Amino acid sequence: MFGDTQLGGGAGMTAGNAGNSGDLVSNSGGGDSLGGTSAAGASGGTHAAGAAGTGDVSDEGGSAGDAGAPNMSCTDPTGFHGLGCGVCAPTDIFSLENACTTAVCTRFDNALRLTKLTADGGLPALPTASAGSGGSAGSSGGAGAAGSGGTSGSAGTGGTAGAAGTSGVAGKACADLATKGSIVYITGSSAAKPFLQQIAQQLVAQNVYIVYASTGSCIGVDAVVNGTPMTTGPTAAATTATFWDSASSNGVACDLPLEGVPADIGASDVFAQSCTNFELANLDSLQIRDAHGPIQTMTFVVPANSPYYEISAQAAYFVFGFGANGGVQGASGTPAWNNESYLYQRSASSGTQAMLASAIGVPATVWRGRPHKSSDDVSADIQAAGQKQDTGALALGILAADYIDSKNLRAQIRVLGFQDSAQHCAVFPDSSSTAHDKRNVRDGHYPVWGPLHLLLKVDHSGNPVNPANRQAITDIIGYLSGTKLLPNGSKLLDVYAQNGLVPECAMHVSRTKDGGNIIPYTPENPCSCLFDATTTGATSCKKCSVQGDCSAGQSCSQGYCEG
Repeated sequence: MFGDTQLGGGAGMTAGNAGNSGDLVSNSGGGDSLGGTSAAGASGGTHAAGAAGTGDVSDEGGSAGDAGAPNMSCTDPTGFHGLGCGVCAPTDIFSLENACTTAVCTRFDNALRLTKLTADGGLPALPTASAGSGGSAGSSGGAGAAGSGGTSGSAGTGGTAGAAGTSGVAGKACADLATKGSIVYITGSSAAKPFLQQIAQQLVAQNVYIVYASTGSCIGVDAVVNGTPMTTGPTAAATTATFWDSASSNGVACDLPLEGVPADIGASDVFAQSCTNFELANLDSLQIRDAHGPIQTMTFVVPANSPYYEISAQAAYFVFGFGANGGVQGASGTPAWNNESYLYQRSASSGTQAMLASAIGVPATVWRGRPHKSSDDVSADIQAAGQKQDTGALALGILAADYIDSKNLRAQIRVLGFQDSAQHCAVFPDSSSTAHDKRNVRDGHYPVWGPLHLLLKVDHSGNPVNPANRQAITDIIGYLSGTKLLPNGSKLLDVYAQNGLVPECAMHVSRTKDGGNIIPYTPENPCSCLFDATTTGATSCKKCSVQGDCSAGQSCSQGYCEG
């Protein structure tokens, strides 16, 4: 994965990519699925197969292509068609990605399929960005339509929609809910909506109402970090907001006041520092808490009839960084993903795009391809392209894995295996293309993931700053993070598991920034066994009621012996 210093070429990143593109890596004798931490062949350090490299591809885990003999004591040389896979306990992103595994893994041959690599096998600098690339600039707000007296909005800048007077689109004022109880205002990532609905349906009985605007992750960050008011209207980031007024409500549209309202919670798919203009944000100094919800996985996707099954970080760099001039080709030598009309990006404010941008080294603001306002729009275009074989082969887009799973779209949309910059083969988020276990996300083989971030202003005691709805905000954070039971006594873990998300308690790895290092992690109250049982219908873990039911070194957690 590309970190801040990873752009630039080096043989250490791509050298030794021999082998046929798309070879299925089998699992015979316990671990032929992945290349290991030390590649077979000439010495290439801990990250590269083949000749020793001098490239500047690096991350917190070490530098790619450092000269030196591989540590054979930690390598199974028979793994991954003789390139080797790691057998020692992994410690960083490189050893985690290249550890031996039984998961399906397919090769994306960079040397064969990338025609624009530099002479030493590295990446050329990105072309000069054209104005407006990576998302359209916000338009100036139009006058509010009759009925609400909206005022004209200010001109938008740099990929953020311009603010505008509300137009009374929904016909209901969100603020009227205050006559019935307390309101919690939430804006940002669209990924939070299904879970907010489940919470909101139950909170109605307590006279607590959630008003939510789906605006994009980085707008959620802006709302809390800068205190930018939530607004709705034809030229605002959200046309209307949504609230739920009964236990069976699917959502009611409402309008926010012209002057906007402060957000109590900003929901983001990415760390705040991944958003443009927030790279240096120090949340602690701003007294902003970053609570975590479930783990989300971001993916590159194609229509189900596409001839392609995997992509590498380097290939995605060329596709979305160079567009029509990317020089990526299929295994047979035919051009691939070179029609920008069929490259489906989101926008610079999208958490999906920001996270993938960190993974491939192409800033979210300069992506090539057609911008889309929502995941629904990307999904619709991917499926439309799949109606014909020729357009299906051209299309490439980005979606969150939970979006695909929650809408049961696997038959129409294929998630590509992803091969990181120093990884020997591409893996799916799950152990195979048909599994639902998110094993490769949970154990560190698949690197493009991060928690749902729930940003909120807090006082010196760590409590939400608004005393009027402080308890409601605290409860909602607890529900989303899985640390608090819902009012009906259930947890959201089952909902997460059924919708392609992973609760943090089921993770074996963690990270502190998008695109950064991944390290081994042990949750305080692990739920891996419960997650496996929920997603796959089976687990090898022993059930337990008390600690005494488990063996030494294990813990009785959430009904199973973990460890």
